[in-house]
Amino acid sequence: VDGIEAVFRISLSLFALHQESILQVKSEDGLIHMMQDWQPDCSPDVLIHNAYSPSLVGSIGRLELDQRRKRAAEAISSADARAEMRATQLRRGGVRPASVLSRQ
Repeated sequence: VDGIEAVFRISLSLFALHQESILQVKSEDGLIHMMQDWQPDCSPDVLIHNAYSPSLVGSIGRLELDQRRKRAAEAISSADARAEMRATQLRRGGVRPASVLSRQ
């Protein structure tokens, strides 16, 4: 098993095991604080068994995971580029703010 796939599966397993706690959090800050104090309350065997359970993750493999990661990185990069273009246009004063924001 490739390292990134194992990390992905273990992460999903942890999220699934703590689903109720995660769903009770009301804000992103609350989620960050919860995860900073997180201590797994299960054995490593249970965590690994859940991580490779077809009912949790399905049959996602290294290739599919790599493709999804690339699509997510492209989407984030594209959003960052659009935000930078809007900021540049606003700084130069060449475009009214409302027209820049309408192209999102």
